[in-house]
Amino acid sequence: MGDSRYKRVSRSRPCLICGKPDWCSRAVDESVSFCARITDGADRLSKKERWGVFYHDRVAINQPSSFINEPRNFLKQDVSIPLAPLEIR
Repeated sequence: MGDSRYKRVSRSRPCLICGKPDWCSRAVDESVSFCARITDGADRLSKKERWGVFYHDRVAINQPSSFINEPRNFLKQDVSIPLAPLEIR
């Protein structure tokens, strides 16, 4: 879990879904829980691990998943190049 937006659960902060102190993860702001044990009632299942994904912030569930997975292209600029005159073409 190299992404700093997510944290593993611990004894001091157990999983909000199953209550266990290991295997599961949560978002730093606790808007989303990823439970490795319980998938019943999950808002969706994760693609790779098939964990139950539970949204505590109901706004997050309404985000289209294609928006999340779209690659960002910061270098592409909309620059229109004028056509060369007919004599040069």
